[in-house]
Amino acid sequence: MRWVLSVVLIAAGLMAVQPATSAQAATGNILLPFTIGESWSICEGYKSGTHSSDFSLGLTKGNNCADAGTTGSAARAVQSGTVYYVQPQYGNVCVNTDSGRSYAVLHLNIGVGGGQWVNAGQQIGTVAPPGAASNNGIAHIHLQMFSGPNCTFTNPASQVPFDSGHGARICGAPDLPPGGGGWNGQWSGTRFTGANCGPTVKNAIGARWRADGGASFWGEPTSEEKPTIKSGAYQFFQRGTIYWTEKTGAWGVRGGIWGAYKRYGSENGALGFPLRNEGVGTVAGVVSQPFEGGMMFWRDGVGGYYVRGGIRAAYAKMGAEKSSIGVPTSLEAKTAKAGGVYQTFQNGTIWWESDGSWHFTRGAISVRYKQLGGTGRFGFPASNEIKRNAGAYQNFDNGDQIWWSAATGAKLVKRNAIWNAWMQQRFDIGLGFPVAEQIDGLVRGGSYQKFQRGDILKTPSGKAWTVRGGILATWHKVKAENGSLGYPIGNEYLSNGIVIQKFERGEIHWTDSGGGKVFPKVNAALRSGG
Repeated sequence: MRWVLSVVLIAAGLMAVQPATSAQAATGNILLPFTIGESWSICEGYKSGTHSSDFSLGLTKGNNCADAGTTGSAARAVQSGTVYYVQPQYGNVCVNTDSGRSYAVLHLNIGVGGGQWVNAGQQIGTVAPPGAASNNGIAHIHLQMFSGPNCTFTNPASQVPFDSGHGARICGAPDLPPGGGGWNGQWSGTRFTGANCGPTVKNAIGARWRADGGASFWGEPTSEEKPTIKSGAYQFFQRGTIYWTEKTGAWGVRGGIWGAYKRYGSENGALGFPLRNEGVGTVAGVVSQPFEGGMMFWRDGVGGYYVRGGIRAAYAKMGAEKSSIGVPTSLEAKTAKAGGVYQTFQNGTIWWESDGSWHFTRGAISVRYKQLGGTGRFGFPASNEIKRNAGAYQNFDNGDQIWWSAATGAKLVKRNAIWNAWMQQRFDIGLGFPVAEQIDGLVRGGSYQKFQRGDILKTPSGKAWTVRGGILATWHKVKAENGSLGYPIGNEYLSNGIVIQKFERGEIHWTDSGGGKVFPKVNAALRSGG
């Protein structure tokens, strides 16, 4: 056990009544060890008597060490922390604080135990009567602060004066730096009234604040704990807000997610209360946090958006922020087709239907899908993007497809006779990717679509045929479907080294050596007759 020096009993002849030193109360970070609103005096100050080598204070309610109700008064913790030890014979309570410092309150009937957490302002005992708890015959509180943990009484260099310069300003008291005057040590006779230092942290919110690193992580509290509308509590800090409900526990929201959460109505909005603190994922610059109503993602330059319900489940299956579509860039919205929702991400969109099915679109295919009317025209995506040789394509509920390659961009191919003819040509293997979308309104109700290696014509009869290469060039020279030959009535074929294609009113023959030659129908008939 340590021998703890305390205030000596001063001879009655030396205890003439001294006027209290007036001092203006100021903001601080340490409560006085008595109840807020009570007025106490410094009975013995720094560097005097048993305080000759330290910066401790002896405090009584009366001036000049008079009891005046000191005995039995509540003694309180001056800062939050963990009780490191208690010494009943000295009435000593040593508390280690989160800041790495410690303090001692002595000459008490002790009301706490070692290892116990105490909040600033919490009662830790009562002042022992004269002659008890090693108080040398005067009921008083001895207060002492140390620069390190564990209350090192034997190391004078660790002792901290109660002033702003040393980060130990007492709330409601003046700065008390070394060198002040007084009749019984420096600053003796100074009188002040206990004041609240400002907001305190307590209960489950306080436990969360401490577990996360206290002021180093959240900053200092800027409000007291307050009740929420939804049977919970919250408290503001310099760098965020900590929320609590019995169901969810205590978790905080900070940084960019904090700003977005407030825009969405905080705990009273769709997200409800946080379910844990934010986490940093494997993607640089992305943080996420789960709430009762969804998962929030935040990225610099994008902001904070949340996913929920079916889209949240789909996004998680894709790998969330690690997926190819990145982080959300909007909230979900209803689709044009009833019964679904969609949400945009950095590189794509997730589409969800009420039956639980979902697919995503991305890149140029996603852009074109939306440009052409999205679910209102095509229904929902019927597949995800499918890689195909030099590009990709995607299926939609109405049967149509959107094809993409770097050379051609994203183009719609309707599921009709043109698509069937393209299929017969083995899609992109035969004719390549579409370079334009279907054009209607040709003569007599025809349509056509251009591909990398030819055109497909849907004729007035409803059938579709492919025209390509030299025959296509020759056909255009005679004004294509508007000219003398009209529409094709079949695909090209090879006969005796000649490529032939038949049209409504004639044929085109092609050879590498002779190029393309047009044979009107009458000539074709003559040729056929011999």
